[in-house]
Amino acid sequence: EISLTKKIQSYYVRILLFAFITKDRVISVSDIIDKFDSEDNHRIAKNLGLNKQVLTLIHQKMDKFKLSDLDYRIQDLNDLSQSDMSPEDKANVAVKKFGKLGDAIVITPSNICDDMVNLFPDDFIREVAEKHGRILDIAGTSGEYAVALYKKLTALGIDKTIIENMIFTIPKSSVCYELTRKLYEMLGLNVSNIVSKFVATDLLEVKTDDGIDYDKITKILTQNKPFNEVKLTDDPEQGETDMIKFDAVVGNPPYQLTGGSGGTNDAPIYQHYVEIAQKIQPKYATLIMPSKWFTAGRENLIGEFRKHMLNNHCIQKMVVYSDFRDLFPNVNIKGGLCYYLYNASYTGDCAYTLVQGKQTMLYIRKLDEYDILIQNPQLAKLVKKVVELEGNASERVSDIISNDTPFGIPTNPDISKKNRYDVFDNDASDHHIKLYYLDRSARKTAYMRKNDIIKNAQDIGKYKVFIPAAYGAGEDFPHQIIGQPEYGGKDSVCSQTYLYIAFDSENEARNFITYMKTKIFRALVLACKIEQHLPNKTYRFVPLQDFSKPWTDAELYAKYNLDESEIAFIESMIKSME
Repeated sequence: EISLTKKIQSYYVRILLFAFITKDRVISVSDIIDKFDSEDNHRIAKNLGLNKQVLTLIHQKMDKFKLSDLDYRIQDLNDLSQSDMSPEDKANVAVKKFGKLGDAIVITPSNICDDMVNLFPDDFIREVAEKHGRILDIAGTSGEYAVALYKKLTALGIDKTIIENMIFTIPKSSVCYELTRKLYEMLGLNVSNIVSKFVATDLLEVKTDDGIDYDKITKILTQNKPFNEVKLTDDPEQGETDMIKFDAVVGNPPYQLTGGSGGTNDAPIYQHYVEIAQKIQPKYATLIMPSKWFTAGRENLIGEFRKHMLNNHCIQKMVVYSDFRDLFPNVNIKGGLCYYLYNASYTGDCAYTLVQGKQTMLYIRKLDEYDILIQNPQLAKLVKKVVELEGNASERVSDIISNDTPFGIPTNPDISKKNRYDVFDNDASDHHIKLYYLDRSARKTAYMRKNDIIKNAQDIGKYKVFIPAAYGAGEDFPHQIIGQPEYGGKDSVCSQTYLYIAFDSENEARNFITYMKTKIFRALVLACKIEQHLPNKTYRFVPLQDFSKPWTDAELYAKYNLDESEIAFIESMIKSME
């Protein structure tokens, strides 16, 4: 029922899209059916996934009051499409009306498109126009970047006969193609500058045995032929004279591929578009993407990308929103978002803007100070101070904390289809090992047989602290950062809900918990945490202490010589933990 509801909702939106995109006058479902078979409308309907028979059934079977409401909306959007409003205003209104076209297709807000396009220097834009150059939207949704570029170019006084051939787009989907084409028509841009033979995600299918073939993608996209005729099956062998040049690249690429990491995991793909954008060799590029790459993500998928972004020194500017809701209120993007300005001829520090709530802070940063990027520069400063006082060779909490699924026990051990364990409500002589686990978001304990536990069995008899492997409680500050730890004692284990640290005495274990609950401990964790998951590497900046005694923030503030401003910053970011 839920699936069918979503399909009907999607169909409803596509009908409204048709009403907006068609050049014909339509004021009802009946009108759309009557105009369905013209050449233009047939193409639009095919790309939108509309079927004449389905539309006829909707017209015949839909509740008459709901049909009347749909007809009203059809007329409203068609009126907008054919109104005397200026092309720029009409395009902006249209973009706002279609804020989301599916789970993976979200229209970038116009103010963010404007901000990103305004990262390009005015003189550079004028130079591109003078030489009749080209700017590419690498993954267009609704033409929103075309609108932003059009506004920028007209504001600089560029002649519209030049503008019409400057802006190129690779759409994200066939639906996006049609909406982008409509926006181009409204603005008087050349629709042959929109790719029509493939969509943005198809680029990632151009591969060799070693992975995505960025060089071939570059050759395909820069061959000297009309952009709407470019196909991914092309195999161009061109010299410099046969190539076109994209002077700048802009866009909001797809972020992930559902199931791309195997099973139900989603694989990040935005990094490939950043790579393609640089391979094309523009003077400038600006793309928006999740900030998760700063510290998180699977190393085999994001590791090399992170290394490249931090060490190429061509990132002249970066704008980071710590809370995704400031940009996309209806889309959950844990860790926030960032966009950047890549300048091929620049080498140096980055002008880094952090937007956190109502605060906007500008810093000049070395992005390669660490092998990750600490999102908040004030936290980076704190980390640097602690690390320098402790010494680089000092032991960290990450050295003694376990890996994921530390005892091999799944989240739901008694019902797991892949790796089931016998679990008992009460202990007995043959099942006395206490299990800490999560059941329907509630913390519980049970008992297991010792012989059933093979992984890390040497630590079963030690005193342990169990640490939640994930914690998420909103994006606002002050924040708790990590979940409440559990003292496990001897003869205890945990499911994959937790990580653990083993100690030789109860006193050490309990004193470690006092350390975990200090605000400075959790601030140092925050430096590495950008999503709810807390793998052991998240604790890499937290130094080990002498756990023969308990710890307080006052002692740690004194130990690391923190001044009043540093203490106030920690207190503002981290809330107390009982």
